[in-house]
Amino acid sequence: MDSLIIKAIIAKLPDIQAIYRYGSAGSVYERKDSDVDIAFLINRTVSFQEMSELSLSLAQLTSKDVDLHNMKDLPVTLRVQIIFYGVRIYCKDNVAAEAYDSYTLSDYVRLNEERHFILEDIRQREQIYG
Repeated sequence: MDSLIIKAIIAKLPDIQAIYRYGSAGSVYERKDSDVDIAFLINRTVSFQEMSELSLSLAQLTSKDVDLHNMKDLPVTLRVQIIFYGVRIYCKDNVAAEAYDSYTLSDYVRLNEERHFILEDIRQREQIYG
């Protein structure tokens, strides 16, 4: 299935830098009703129309629901999960992909440093509000 997904994405987005598959599809946890979670790295904005057309094309190709995301549009917490637990199924520009992974991990470290004091306060007060 990965090779079909890669070909379809490259056909619509030839300037793609990397493609990641994450979630249960393609893993030992895949079920019949699993959707296909795909994230990609590209050095430009992808229009809503391009995303919709590609998502529909992938859904028809795989006969499954497809969640398609541009890595640059995702929150840092999800990007880290994709990097750690997903699979990079295609890489046209290894330098760009590795640099983006490093950037994401740096963002995540910074986020954890910033929220450390908030989480510590919650632990001490044993409540979130008030």
